Amino acid sequence: EVVGNIYYRYNALNEEIEIKKTSSEDEPYKALVKDKEVSLLINAKPLSFKTFVTEKNETINGYLTLLQKGNTYDLYQRTLVKFTEGQPAQNSFVAAVPSRFTKFTEYYFQKDGVNRIDQIPQKNKKLLKLIDASKREDLKIFLKENNLNIKNEQDLIKVFDYLNS
Repeated sequence: EVVGNIYYRYNALNEEIEIKKTSSEDEPYKALVKDKEVSLLINAKPLSFKTFVTEKNETINGYLTLLQKGNTYDLYQRTLVKFTEGQPAQNSFVAAVPSRFTKFTEYYFQKDGVNRIDQIPQKNKKLLKLIDASKREDLKIFLKENNLNIKNEQDLIKVFDYLNS
């Protein structure tokens, strides 16, 4: 059910969505409940709370954006931020290191009929191991012929277009 238009911001550091009803600066943002039934439609792409499995085989809850809904595979994107505390200068010869935020993007996929969302590894060979054996050899040839690197989002989308065809 569509609730309507709301003002939101995605806090990637705390991995939560903050919302408010008006654009007024006086109105504070409120955290949206982390519920798998609630999703936001952002630039025609749904952002929703999901349970997924990382490369290290850890099961985590977080927000994923659906990049591509396919016949066989769905492709998701996760944006996260890491905060690194700065260091003061130890002495006058060493420069101080400022605090900073580092943005990361991870990609996940879900096979149709399987209730599990897995992280896509950064290497083409590791991805091939996760794909159905029936499509593995064809995908290997497709990656080589088109010189695709799955670290690149556009190439990854092309790979999943091919897998869903």
